[in-house]
Amino acid sequence: MSVFYCGLSPLVIFIIFIFSWHNYEPLKKGSYTYPAWANGIGWFIAMLGILPVPFTAIYVYAKAYMANPIPDMQDRVKDTLRETTRHTVEWRQNAIRLNNKDGEKSNFEYRQEGDRMVRYRRGQAPEGKMSGFVNGGMVSSKDDFTPM
Repeated sequence: MSVFYCGLSPLVIFIIFIFSWHNYEPLKKGSYTYPAWANGIGWFIAMLGILPVPFTAIYVYAKAYMANPIPDMQDRVKDTLRETTRHTVEWRQNAIRLNNKDGEKSNFEYRQEGDRMVRYRRGQAPEGKMSGFVNGGMVSSKDDFTPM
């Protein structure tokens, strides 16, 4: 899921932004063309809602990168990217609280696995620790899962 939030969505938004700028024509109403400063104000207002997202992402990443003690740069970049794209403890607690509020109407359940809370569809959480990648579409029944 983080591939979409951290990679695909920003890329698509960036492409839309570039095409908007590339196809830009000054605003006209009939034969009147608005002055450049008025168009600039319009672009500024439009950017107020978009630019905080990448600026905040850059700030959070840079702050985590500076706090990371790993000396090797490549490992430091990978580790920082992994840490900044994971769900935070606060986010997971809020998701669990809302899930508990829904009660039996909720489609999901949470289970502690190691140091992380993992979300499963209700009734589909594995009974024990599974070996390898469990893909329910690749087995004929729940009996085909092999616990470790």
